[in-house]
Amino acid sequence: MATGTIVVTVHRPLRDMTLKPEDEARLATLAAHVVSNDGDEPWTQDDLMEHLDPDVRAVITSWGSPKLDQEALAAAPNLEIVAHAAGSVRPYVDESAWDRGVRVTHAADVIAEAVAEYTIGAILLGLRGFIGHQETLRAGGWKQASGGSNIGGLLAERRVGVVAASMVGRRVIPLLRAFTPDVVLYDPFVSEHEAAEMGVQMADLDTLMRTSDVVTLHAPILAATHHMIGRRELDLMKPGALFVNCARAWLVNQDALLDVLAAGRIDAVLDVFDEEPLPADSPFRDLPNAILTPHIAGFTLETRARQMGRMVDEIARYFAGEPLHHEIPRAQVERMA
Repeated sequence: MATGTIVVTVHRPLRDMTLKPEDEARLATLAAHVVSNDGDEPWTQDDLMEHLDPDVRAVITSWGSPKLDQEALAAAPNLEIVAHAAGSVRPYVDESAWDRGVRVTHAADVIAEAVAEYTIGAILLGLRGFIGHQETLRAGGWKQASGGSNIGGLLAERRVGVVAASMVGRRVIPLLRAFTPDVVLYDPFVSEHEAAEMGVQMADLDTLMRTSDVVTLHAPILAATHHMIGRRELDLMKPGALFVNCARAWLVNQDALLDVLAAGRIDAVLDVFDEEPLPADSPFRDLPNAILTPHIAGFTLETRARQMGRMVDEIARYFAGEPLHHEIPRAQVERMA
């Protein structure tokens, strides 16, 4: 018999996008009570506290949810599992939750799939110059009969450097290898044996930057990865190489990137920025050799529709005494944004 309470902190508009009706109905069978935020706005911290008590066994969070801080955790002393219907849990769950034995899981793998596909699309768009060709056509022009610098490049003939075999990076690699066998990886946490199993060559960061025709970033946010790509690393890149960042702006010195792009040495596809939304007067907007997108790599209709359902699956597994599929070990939290 279902017992306890599940608290769903996700406000109704977001829940409608990320939770299918059949999954919401299934959620109602997993506990004696389900308390949900049916308002149009995210709960405040005070709102959350009003709904926490010793009967709460599970909490579902997502973007905009109030943080399960130490006070909130103390108000729900029998909390067993937090299911985060998004990626990083760091802004939403205090690390003391792990000390209390609370299990924490998330839907990052759903988002990673979308980011990996987006990365491949970004590389193909960047190499083939789609944006420039579209602008030429809209302005009344046509392709250059004799080719030229904007004719585009074939991914099958390019070396791609992948920075980090993260959750996204490990999905990008096999997709890349469907196009080109020449994929190199920089990741100090990956062994040569593991790299061989993924079908990639290991390289130090300088070698990767210097020899790759395409560089794509997938590193986590750590103290050591802050501005790991600076002016020196960008200057190592081949003229005309493509730089792709669908990870985090944290990884790249944005001033250095702007200077190198403004000089026209390399091209870029950028989905993330230091300041988001990107200001209307940002000089990045004026770069003809950069494709800019508004931090959308992880968003698709299918991705959003599966996020909360994946967390309902996790709660069902936990209550049934089955292993969780997407649990976050405490050590992993330090590698999250």
